Amino acid sequence: MVDINLSVVGFGNRLYADDGIGLVVLEHLEKVTLPDGVETVYGGTDGFVLIDLFRKKKRVLIIDAVKMGKKPGDVCIFELDADNLNIIEDHI
Repeated sequence: MVDINLSVVGFGNRLYADDGIGLVVLEHLEKVTLPDGVETVYGGTDGFVLIDLFRKKKRVLIIDAVKMGKKPGDVCIFELDADNLNIIEDHI
């Protein structure tokens, strides 16, 4: 059994045009042989259901469309690490 080192999470809904980009990227990744330790996860449109995944993984790559005033197709990269990520644990 291979440990999962990276989860690639695609968010979106293809019914809303470019908002489905996360799903499209996952579909392309699933057609190729990914390196050992890489998994793909469909996040749908509700990221809150994946909170446990985010807590358990060291590396998560999120693919999503966002409205940022950029041109369609522009790529923005955000990096977070333990030093600049404030995690609050709560039991609901």
